[in-house]
Amino acid sequence: MTRVPEIATNETYHIYNSGVDGRKIFLSESDFLLFYEYLYLFNDVNYTHHKWGKIARLSEIQTMQATGYDVRDPLVDIIAFNLMDTHFHLMMTQRYDDGISRFLHILQKSYARVTNEKYDRRGSLFNRPFQSSHINNAAYFEFLPIYIHGNGMDCFGLPWREGQVQDWDEALRLMERRKYSSHHLVMGKPQELPVVTSTYLEDTYPNKEDYIKHLKEWSTRHEDQLKEYEAQFSNDVTINPYKH
Repeated sequence: MTRVPEIATNETYHIYNSGVDGRKIFLSESDFLLFYEYLYLFNDVNYTHHKWGKIARLSEIQTMQATGYDVRDPLVDIIAFNLMDTHFHLMMTQRYDDGISRFLHILQKSYARVTNEKYDRRGSLFNRPFQSSHINNAAYFEFLPIYIHGNGMDCFGLPWREGQVQDWDEALRLMERRKYSSHHLVMGKPQELPVVTSTYLEDTYPNKEDYIKHLKEWSTRHEDQLKEYEAQFSNDVTINPYKH
């Protein structure tokens, strides 16, 4: 049995997981949307399974969007995220004991069940319960959203990890094409659902110009430190899946 990492309340972590055998976990736009909605719905101390399933999910989302009233008591604060074809990244702070494990359990289990039915497949969808890396200093905290968002450039073959992006205007335009990422929030766009607790990113990057400056610096001046932090992550997540 795979051991779930020990997580401390009020501490911040990089949580990540990938598809078993490197398979894609998101095969369509509707898959990304479903997981994104689950990031909102299941992050709630008071969440209970509803027998009406999809109807109840859509009703709750529509009510929140119409009224702006968020009734949840979140298990975690999600600080940054990026949904890739083969894996996902979440930066989060645990608010309640066992909150991250509880949230990831229902998130992944529910998503795997629905997508397995949709694509008529069986077996595990994810490699493991999840993996985590403790964010234990200010530099790591500042870097991690950059790293999480920067993963979007991998889809287009941009060598941002090596500090060799030639056209940052084009790189940013390409990052905009990856819809399910908190990159858009830092760039000044509103959230469709209040998935991210935005105060963390606002305190770290007061404006988008400051954020873009950090993005460029981490890819060039801090390239060695980027690699040092990245070495803490599992190979199945950090190796570029688009080169496989």
